[in-house]
Amino acid sequence: MDITPYVVGNKSRIEVEEQRLLTFDLKQCTVPLFCVVNHHTASPTEVRRFGKTVPVDAAMIREWHKTKGWSDIGYHFVIMPDGRCEEGKPLYRPGAHCNVGHRNFIGIGICLVGNFSETEVPDAKLSGLVTKVVRLMEAFKLGLESIELHRDVPGTATECPGRYFPADVHLIMPIYHERGFEDTQDVKGNSIVASRDV
Repeated sequence: MDITPYVVGNKSRIEVEEQRLLTFDLKQCTVPLFCVVNHHTASPTEVRRFGKTVPVDAAMIREWHKTKGWSDIGYHFVIMPDGRCEEGKPLYRPGAHCNVGHRNFIGIGICLVGNFSETEVPDAKLSGLVTKVVRLMEAFKLGLESIELHRDVPGTATECPGRYFPADVHLIMPIYHERGFEDTQDVKGNSIVASRDV
């Protein structure tokens, strides 16, 4: 898959992706999406290949996963070191990122490139993650309780997304409100993303 930026009309690839997410037809999904599960690659951000240093990106992770016999990359989105978001597996296909709690089938897998068991998450990467999560919350009408770290999914035995990854998933609140989203509650009293003020 080509991951280089391109322009469609007067919109960048990212703007086209955002619009696609906001108008995504949920009927394309074979199962409902109820959560977003955050991961890390537990790898360096760059590797040596054929004598050159190259970045770890969605295409490389796809290769790694295919060598394991998987049909595709396990994650739906990959956050790069500069905060850019690359597409992984299409949202209408189940992920391969968390095999407990049915998260592969009910969750959107987002992976940050890097090993946050060894280093803290850089601000650019965290900002890219927050931006993507907020957009997914709006597109799928998800509440803050739907945002999970891999290690917090009941039944998992992992440190992912790393011990230095911020434990408070509600760190997205400032951006959430800054972007004009409103908190409302569903019939069970859970907070959901309702609308923009714009």
